[in-house]
Amino acid sequence: MDKKNLNPYLLDVLIRDGEHEHYSHVVVWAKNIAQANRWGEKNTSRYGELDATDGYFSYGDGCTASNLKSVTALSNAEAKTLEDMGVAYGLNI
Repeated sequence: MDKKNLNPYLLDVLIRDGEHEHYSHVVVWAKNIAQANRWGEKNTSRYGELDATDGYFSYGDGCTASNLKSVTALSNAEAKTLEDMGVAYGLNI
């Protein structure tokens, strides 16, 4: 998908893996913030729900839960900086 017609959004996702918690940061390129939010919600999971087979933020071990904490609109320059620095990785959705 060409990024020309898409806008960047930063998704912050809290991941709980057993006793550990950490954040994952993803820059998604979407048509609008609603689409970015839907993708984030669809790809997070509670313990025992999507974890076994689905969910982008799942480790597939049945012990991982994830929660979308925020979706923030970015400028193209901000998205590029986050991706270039390795702070967040980019996905076209």
